[in-house]
Amino acid sequence: MFLKSLDLFGFKSFADRTHIDFSDGITSLLGPNGCGKSNIVDAIKWVLGEQSTKTLRAGTMQDVIFNGTDTRKPLPMAEVTLTINNEERIIPTDVPEIVIRRRIYRSGESEYYLNSQRCLLKNIKELFMDTGVGKSAYSILEQGKIDQILSNKPEDRRYIFEEAAGISRYKIKCNEAQNRISRSQENIATLMVTVNETKRTYERTKNQALKAIEWERLTKEAFDKDVDMRFARLKKLNSLTKDRRATIEEAEKRKKELKERLESFDDDISSSSDQVNAYRDELKELEISISSSFASIEGVNNTISALEDSFRSFSETVSSSSARFTALENEIIRLNEDRITLEDSLEESKEILSERISQKEYLESLLLSTRDKIKKAEENNSLLEETIISLEGEIDALNEELKSIFNQILKEVDKKTGSEYSLVRLNEADQRVIKQIEFIKTSIEKCIIYISSNNEIKKELDRLVNAERDLFDLYNSYKSAIPPIIISILDPDGMIAKRREIEEKEKALKKKLDITKRDISTNRMNIGVYQLDIQSYLSSLSSIKEHIGSLTASIDSQKERLLSHDRLITQRRLDIEDEEEKNRIARKRVDEIAERIHSEDAKKLALKKRIEELNVKKNEINATLNEQFATLNAKRQEKDNILQGLNDCERIITSLELQIEHTADLTKEVYTSFFEKYSRNLMEFSDRMDIVSTEESALKAEIEVITRKITSLGNINHLAKEEFDQAEDQYKFFSKQLEDYEKAKRDMEKVLEEIQKKSEELFISSYKEISNNFQAMFKRLFGGGRAELRLTDPENVLTSGVDILAQPPGKSMATLSLLSGGERSMTAVALLFATYQVKPSPFCILDEIDAALDDRNIGYFLDVLKEFAKDSQFIIITHNVHTVTGGDSMLGVSQMEAGVSKAVSYRIGSKKGEPVIINDDDNIVSFDKEGHLL
Repeated sequence: MFLKSLDLFGFKSFADRTHIDFSDGITSLLGPNGCGKSNIVDAIKWVLGEQSTKTLRAGTMQDVIFNGTDTRKPLPMAEVTLTINNEERIIPTDVPEIVIRRRIYRSGESEYYLNSQRCLLKNIKELFMDTGVGKSAYSILEQGKIDQILSNKPEDRRYIFEEAAGISRYKIKCNEAQNRISRSQENIATLMVTVNETKRTYERTKNQALKAIEWERLTKEAFDKDVDMRFARLKKLNSLTKDRRATIEEAEKRKKELKERLESFDDDISSSSDQVNAYRDELKELEISISSSFASIEGVNNTISALEDSFRSFSETVSSSSARFTALENEIIRLNEDRITLEDSLEESKEILSERISQKEYLESLLLSTRDKIKKAEENNSLLEETIISLEGEIDALNEELKSIFNQILKEVDKKTGSEYSLVRLNEADQRVIKQIEFIKTSIEKCIIYISSNNEIKKELDRLVNAERDLFDLYNSYKSAIPPIIISILDPDGMIAKRREIEEKEKALKKKLDITKRDISTNRMNIGVYQLDIQSYLSSLSSIKEHIGSLTASIDSQKERLLSHDRLITQRRLDIEDEEEKNRIARKRVDEIAERIHSEDAKKLALKKRIEELNVKKNEINATLNEQFATLNAKRQEKDNILQGLNDCERIITSLELQIEHTADLTKEVYTSFFEKYSRNLMEFSDRMDIVSTEESALKAEIEVITRKITSLGNINHLAKEEFDQAEDQYKFFSKQLEDYEKAKRDMEKVLEEIQKKSEELFISSYKEISNNFQAMFKRLFGGGRAELRLTDPENVLTSGVDILAQPPGKSMATLSLLSGGERSMTAVALLFATYQVKPSPFCILDEIDAALDDRNIGYFLDVLKEFAKDSQFIIITHNVHTVTGGDSMLGVSQMEAGVSKAVSYRIGSKKGEPVIINDDDNIVSFDKEGHLL
């Protein structure tokens, strides 16, 4: 498999139709900077399905259309056709030559063709999947791809290993399996709600049958507990009343003792109070000074806090701005991916619309054809009905003619037969003729016997003569017995023959009439079928028209969504610029605020030192004040305690007397509330008072538990059996359905696990091979040194990135960011060729990847390139003479007309044993480092 040719029309700078043939081996593509060489690479990427305008070096996808020059008008469309030789069947199709065409119009409409058949972008993607070929595979290597391979993000270079491992199809299967698992999970979640609902109904109806019995038991138990609780309360109230009376007596005795101990403390308290007040005034002044200093510190703290808030705010702005910047970049990537999906969906919708329009046109043609058939059948029936009328007329005429013949026969018979003709006479004549014939026969026999005697023969012959005369007379008599009309009727040209002829004509006419009627019936049946077909066609046509309408609306919506995506992508790019400016301003403010915080901290330290000095003096006064205050408080406390004791005694006595009254009311309430609740006297159960040993609170708690149980039972349904049976059936049905869904989900998870396991095995196998090849290839291309690949997350190989460590000769092991441009390019080439050793791409396009290589590295590069060119086709865009002369063939691109690219042919020649470049005029040409002709 290799690239056979490329045809361009209106793509970027290729305004005219341009045909480029590719050769096996290494083809060098020459031309000065800006002439359009890279546009050829863009064209190949574009026709293979590239959707990223950034990768195509365009603002929008319409920018790939030739936009005109000072002397040329813009073109309305761009088209690229790529022809691929597939004789080795690397692409899984029986076609030996594959032609891919992509076309775009300024309206934004895009078309894809595969071997002249309209197709979708995904059809082209699937065609090249896991072949190493494609817009995202490693068949096209340019400076942007080198940067991606050598990116700081190890995840960005996974695609090379995945393509080499051939797991792209598995990834799609994984996504499909995961989507199906998600849908199963949604079904399970939905069904789980139904199962839970039916389960609740099942449990509810199952338990309702037991509720009534449980309710009665609990009600009886609650009543018994209530009786016991009331007697426990009465016992407690009686005990409380007894204890309170005893306490009142003790309080009266204590009250009398406190009154005797109360003496005057007023003079001592007054003297101590004056000293305390003096110290308090001095302490107050110190506290004002301290307070003032703290207020100043608080102000400084507020300033620092505000500054710190600002510092955090701007720091968060810096962080969030960076995160926002990254998020915007990721969103642009996602939006571009979504755009690809939208374009695929749009293409698919257009294809479906085209199919529906074709179906509509076909149905309309069927409808017209069927209506025409109905019209023809109706017209034919009209003619046939006229034929029936004509045939029926002819049959009626024949019937009339038959009647006429029959009447004529009767008249002739009546006219030509008289009384002399009778059946009796006919029979008599018949008998006589027969008798005479027998006589003649006997005489002849006798003549034969008596032939020997002449006299006897003569006599017998006389008798025969007489018999002959008699026979003639008898015949005439017989003939006269038959009416002549009979002979006339039976004559071949007579009336009987004519009647038979008429009957044959009538039979033929009736047969034709039956056939005509059957034809009419058949036509009517066909008309019925045609009318049913018309109804079916109209129904299908209505449905298709409705579908066409919805598809048209959907396509318009999808186009609008594509435009919206483009606007959103543009907006996100502007947002990135805004975030960069915001980040710069925030960083500046962070530095300014940090300086102010440092200044405010110095002020704060000075104020704290002043507070420490004031606090020392304050502590000294406080010590003295505390001593005076303790003495005063002791005296006051002693007096207050006595007064408080007296008050407590009064309060206790009053309270207990009220409590005793309240206890009596409570006792009465126990009996009253029981009667009101149950309409029974509590004393009916007085025998239980002495045996009650449980506390009232415990009984009350037990009653509350029982009451909650009764309440929790809810309404009692004594007819729950039927509901329970129905609920049980539903619960079993939905549970079985849920089990089936969960089994299907487990099966799909198992499939997903197997796919992932297979993908992991393929990836690890390819990765190990590429890793070993990379180390050897690196040494070969660099003439030494070493390099290695490392998985960033070996435990999760399907998502792990791949790190690259390189050590060119004479240097230490380093990350890629520390390598020179040439070393980075050679490292990328080493990885590319290491991949080719595992799974070579049928063809590879290298766009100026040798730009940063010196002559020594170019030599290493060409040696390896020639080795791989035995199995793969290489097209290399270059300005390097060594690379050019190392190729097998050459192509050139120039702009003889400003802004318009043309293809030019060159070839390798020899002069004095050295390779040279020769043009079509057999002249030697040279190029400078920028690719310009010298």
